[in-house]
Amino acid sequence: MRFFSAIPILSVLAVLTAVPVRADDPAHLWRICAQSEVIVEGTIAVPLDEAGHVQVDGDGYTSVFVRVDRTLKGPGRPSLLVRHYAKDNKYGVPNEVLVGQDGRRAILFLISASRDGVNREWFFEGFRDGLRPASPELTKSIAAEVERQTAVLHNWRPAARSMTREVRLLIGQTVNRETETDAFKHLEDLGQSAVPAIIDLMDDRRDLPLKQIMLRNFSPDAFEAVRYYGPDKVVDALAAILNQLTYESFGSIYNGATDDERARAVAGWRIYQDVLLHHNEWLKPSN
Repeated sequence: MRFFSAIPILSVLAVLTAVPVRADDPAHLWRICAQSEVIVEGTIAVPLDEAGHVQVDGDGYTSVFVRVDRTLKGPGRPSLLVRHYAKDNKYGVPNEVLVGQDGRRAILFLISASRDGVNREWFFEGFRDGLRPASPELTKSIAAEVERQTAVLHNWRPAARSMTREVRLLIGQTVNRETETDAFKHLEDLGQSAVPAIIDLMDDRRDLPLKQIMLRNFSPDAFEAVRYYGPDKVVDALAAILNQLTYESFGSIYNGATDDERARAVAGWRIYQDVLLHHNEWLKPSN
């Protein structure tokens, strides 16, 4: 039996909407670059009605056409369609920003979701910062940050850490039906000091005997004390624990995912590990 909860989205939103993307400050840039699967610069066309409002379909979405001029991250493509939820839009790219960028050059931070296991649809990442007016300064900063993150991933290696042995032992216990639940609880109890070691060991694709995990819910808006997930693999559950310990998210694989989605999530967490260990000032809130 699987359990799902939307509560973690609230904590992620608090992180992603806290500061705008700025070209002059890497603390405002690294996260959305790490979270985005694709970053492109191009000209967008927004479907508008006669009153100049965003046209929506029966599900509340509109499809934004993008003529791609430059790809800053991900495979190149000449164009793409971005699905944007425009009805009762509270957290995404504001409709007025979308309308204001119609026919203009913009930078888009994008993620994909599988619609039927094969075909993918594109969506804005970073919530309100998923679409930004293009500028030479921002383009240059994004290209430099993507290059930095590519180098981090290319050179990434697990390290010998004080908590590595304990974390490895607990992860080993998660694939045993009798010890799985307690092992995940103990991993959560290790706290933030265990985060680097968990990231070192998180790319573990072994199946979980019990496809569920329960984590304490610390959200101030919580209406239940526990968050429930239905992970398939060890890596899915460890991503949920990392989100619990850091309030960061690099792909919602907590209820199972494709191998590609898992690989992107692991890459995002390795970039976070580099920031945590070498650029900790980038994690502090902006004044």
